[in-house]
Amino acid sequence: MVTEKDEKKLTEKVHVPVWVTDKEGKVLYGNWIFELYFRYRLNRRIIPFENIQPILTELLGIEWQRFIDQIHSGKRKKFETQLNVRGKELFYEIEANADKLNTNEARIYFLAYNITDRKKSIGIVHKAKNQLQSLINNIPALVWLKNANGELVVCNQKFKDFFGWNSDFLASEKKSLLPERAELFDYLFDDSYIIERKKHFTEEKLFIIKDENRWFEIHKTPIFTESGEYVGTSGMAQEITQRKIIENILLESEEKFRQFAENTSDAFVLSNHKGVLYINPEFERIFGYAVNEGYKHKHIPCEWIHPEDRDKIVQYFNSEEFLHSGKFNGQYRIIRPDGSTVWIWERVFPVKDDEGNIIRYISVISDITRQKQLEAELLISHAQQQAILDNIPHMAWLKDIGGRYISVNEAFARKFKRQKDDIIGHTDSEIMDSEAAELQGYNDYLVVNSRQSQRFEESIDTPEGTSFFETIKTPVFDNEGNIIGITGISIDVTPYKKMEMQLRANDDRIKALLLHSTESITVVDTEGRVIFDTSFFYKVAGINAEEAQGHPFTEFVSPSDEGLVLYAINKAIENPDE
Repeated sequence: MVTEKDEKKLTEKVHVPVWVTDKEGKVLYGNWIFELYFRYRLNRRIIPFENIQPILTELLGIEWQRFIDQIHSGKRKKFETQLNVRGKELFYEIEANADKLNTNEARIYFLAYNITDRKKSIGIVHKAKNQLQSLINNIPALVWLKNANGELVVCNQKFKDFFGWNSDFLASEKKSLLPERAELFDYLFDDSYIIERKKHFTEEKLFIIKDENRWFEIHKTPIFTESGEYVGTSGMAQEITQRKIIENILLESEEKFRQFAENTSDAFVLSNHKGVLYINPEFERIFGYAVNEGYKHKHIPCEWIHPEDRDKIVQYFNSEEFLHSGKFNGQYRIIRPDGSTVWIWERVFPVKDDEGNIIRYISVISDITRQKQLEAELLISHAQQQAILDNIPHMAWLKDIGGRYISVNEAFARKFKRQKDDIIGHTDSEIMDSEAAELQGYNDYLVVNSRQSQRFEESIDTPEGTSFFETIKTPVFDNEGNIIGITGISIDVTPYKKMEMQLRANDDRIKALLLHSTESITVVDTEGRVIFDTSFFYKVAGINAEEAQGHPFTEFVSPSDEGLVLYAINKAIENPDE
């Protein structure tokens, strides 16, 4: 039979807080970790037989009578609490079990498990989920992820908007589902086909929504573990109604396509495997050649393409990849008959028959020369900005909202003994020690949170040793007022800091010498206030030097001598060398 003494010995061997109470909440005993735990929370010890009902209510939110009723019903109770120990946040899960609760020997056993790592892991998972949510919200298609039970786990904002949800929801409930879109919803969520075949599935499908034909390109992928267990499905649906309209126009009436193509600023070329079928008038404006010249070639002839781009373009259009896909999306240069160079953006789309064979090619060609000129001007502007940055003698930089460096100057790179290219695209944690990076991140947070410039005094460990900086950080806004980054400049004040520390050290040494002097010495500032004293005030006025500090020296002298003392102080200030 296990005695109470044996139980106490066992609890001392357990490396988690353990304590036992009676059903009135009085502590019968607890191990040494229990004593430490409550000492940190209460700043005092728990004494034997102390009733800790109020303490458990305050720290854990336990209503004692309700707690006892639940324990009576055989329910094991669990509570979570937080503890700050020496600046570190710790989380505990406290489990309560009862024994002989209906007798005078009733015991309630409490065990507290450290779940800090679990809490941190949950935080990391939550952060990863938020990052995933931000990523998929930027995808211009309906995106979703389901678990093995068919429940929606994640979806992007476009998905919610399309189906009429404005907040979080359970997929199984279909809250506020727009009825005209229910058919599409049910189809997207039917995964029986891909689960059975265990492979990716894609198709183009027509749905009628509000009496309109809406085409969607749908992709579904089953997710399996390494052991082959099905755990969920990822999916994406992109509306392709406009593309299907163009394809149908081509298949049903090439004349309608010509009418459409002749009212656009882009060049349109319709062709098949044998040659060109149609070219719109804009072709001549962009290429400088008569439309009739275009009909002589299956594609843009190689001699029209700029020599530096010629090989890669000709090679691609003769490749197996193009013959199989019929797609191209690229930018390159052409040479007009007058010798001028034009940048073009060409997109080629295939038109397929019911069996999937390519029967037409649609080539859409845009003149992007002006855009390229603007890009070049932006590059020059960036180079000029970089030159300005590099001429700033202090460290200067620009970060994006994710904390990655977009631009740094030479002074910044020199300080960390790195090339600028080795810093750009990286975060603080990748170029400095963890403590300094954490400080930088916290200061960045303050700037973003306040939405205004902030001034900081910072110290950073660099390859040259610890450096001190006076830093000004300013948020960068886009046209809509959203913060998109942080710019900063740091002035190296290391020499002044070292001088200040040296002066402070010298000041401490001087004070030590004065205190050991046999003379009574008092030091006052330029206003005549006491800032240091050895023993004058104690000997003369019977008060401590600390009490005299900050008071005018004349408060402690005879009124008849006040004028003489003020005269002596002013003379010392005006003629410090005498």
